[in-house]
Amino acid sequence: TAVMGTTNKTETLEIIDPDWIYSYNLIEKKGEKTTNPRKLYQAEYSKLNAEEKRNFEKNSKELGTGMMGKHGGSIKQSAEKILGYDCDVTTVGGMSTVYMLHGSDIPLRTEVSMMGMKSTNTATKVDTSSSVPSTAFAPPPGITAQLNIEMETMMADTIKKSIDTLKRPDGAQKMLQSGPGMGLGGMQKGMEAEGMSKEEQQEMMQQVEAAMKQMKKRTPQQ
Repeated sequence: TAVMGTTNKTETLEIIDPDWIYSYNLIEKKGEKTTNPRKLYQAEYSKLNAEEKRNFEKNSKELGTGMMGKHGGSIKQSAEKILGYDCDVTTVGGMSTVYMLHGSDIPLRTEVSMMGMKSTNTATKVDTSSSVPSTAFAPPPGITAQLNIEMETMMADTIKKSIDTLKRPDGAQKMLQSGPGMGLGGMQKGMEAEGMSKEEQQEMMQQVEAAMKQMKKRTPQQ
């Protein structure tokens, strides 16, 4: 990354399994982990009764549409191709555009433009034919991931508040009318206070939003 004549090099590895999200800085030889948001969402969702689950499903759909409208966003299915794969394109307020592999929550390109600066992350290769080696989910040698307690607490609180609101009949309206202290907005402010970079914030927000999408897909069958 080159900014105003200053160049910074980053080399990171992220590993996601059903229980954890691991993030390793291969240059500084440091690592941290947080609970996979999907696991937290599923744990909170399992506590709901049948009526609350119906409310959650309805409100999740309304919230997605409402948030897109509120922030000038749009979603276009299979609108672009990257590396030969169809991608769904989500744009929010002219600030971010995410090209998601169609039918998945895997981003192949992410573009963020804030305060006159633009950041783009693009996949350079997608391999769907080779078998996954047993080492694919092994941590890099010599690096132990430490639990990020602050992020863990913040994410758990955000998810619990979201579920508690969306289980109500008027949950979507409450979320849309809420101030920045509720839901993802509050989580993002907390990440800023921790000094996380825009890229790190965006990565974590994508994981939480992906967990929300996964829950929406599962609710009709439960």
